[in-house]
Amino acid sequence: MATAGSEYVVQRLDGVRRANLAVVSRTIDRLRIASQTAISDETGLANGAAANLLAELRRIGLVEDTEIAATGARGRPRRAVRLASRFALAVGVEVSVEAVAISVRGTDGVELANSYARQERRPDSLPAAVLDVLAEYAKLLGTTGLPPLAASLVIALPGVVASPHLRVPPFGWTDVLIPDLVRTAPPPVRRLSFLNDGDAAVIAEAALRPEVECVAAIHGSDGIGGGVSLNGRLFSGAGGAAGQFGHVVVETSGRPCHCGNQGCLCQYISTTAFAEDLREGATLSALGHRRYATDLATRARRGDSAALNLLERAKARLGQAVDVLGAVLSPETVVLTGNLAVLAPWLASPPSSRTPAQEYRAEWSRPVEGSALGQDSVVSGAAVAARAAILDDPLSFTTT
Repeated sequence: MATAGSEYVVQRLDGVRRANLAVVSRTIDRLRIASQTAISDETGLANGAAANLLAELRRIGLVEDTEIAATGARGRPRRAVRLASRFALAVGVEVSVEAVAISVRGTDGVELANSYARQERRPDSLPAAVLDVLAEYAKLLGTTGLPPLAASLVIALPGVVASPHLRVPPFGWTDVLIPDLVRTAPPPVRRLSFLNDGDAAVIAEAALRPEVECVAAIHGSDGIGGGVSLNGRLFSGAGGAAGQFGHVVVETSGRPCHCGNQGCLCQYISTTAFAEDLREGATLSALGHRRYATDLATRARRGDSAALNLLERAKARLGQAVDVLGAVLSPETVVLTGNLAVLAPWLASPPSSRTPAQEYRAEWSRPVEGSALGQDSVVSGAAVAARAAILDDPLSFTTT
């Protein structure tokens, strides 16, 4: 008969095994194709332990056998493994003020399907929005013929995530309990979680720069958000509120902001602010924020003086905020994402050519660049986070 002590030992051993499976899964993902010897060398696990863990991953279907070509002119190829594509689905979702975007990726990280649906009417509540997302995901599976495999689904939205609470001030959704939302997920969705959209954006950007210690993303939607990644890990701060770069004050006693301050960056650099400055509210309403940013970039490219003057002023304001980021965080790079990405040719800047010996403030001068992902950093980052959840606990996505 099991005792309380023996049950604790079993639970502890199960936790250790799950942790080791995650280490091996992550190692295979990083190496892409890995032999047992390489896994043992990379993780420090004994060959026998590595063999047992690999056997478990083969059994559940997370990995599949392949070969590594032998070095030299002779010799048989060595046995190796790689991640299987159809073990589970990693689903990233972006809920913005105007649309729902979905990216479905295989366990190996390759995108299998995507969709972008403009929303003419905002859901009345966050639970209703989650149901809409699940319906869009089911429709995408149906139209693409993808099987309803076990899935990890991450929803990124312009809210503050501080588990177990979630607030989305732009939509008027306050103090929603995450566990209540998770219970609405259908059985194939084994894990449903939520991210701030700026945090999702920086996750995507950090994944493209694994060697960079600190990455900051300034994200543009209707307003301005952002996120920080330190050593490949998201830095959320107290209460999940880190990275709100749109509320860096760049003008003392400037334009009033909904946060209660005056002169916040988002009041000068955002599609909302741009349309207000150009008196193009009707154009913004007709195009939506995403297409309006693209249209503004097109006009600037054609030499439109009003657009170019606007973006010149915006770059100066952005430089003020980046100086603050440089002094506080000193990120190796600041990436413009979302609707700012398409405007990066006019907002980006190289690092200062001056040295700290010439000017002390050059110490925190940071380069600003546009995202290689264009306006899709958020949905991409949500998919990256969803896939990470699969690799961190693959047993949760099995039926055995």
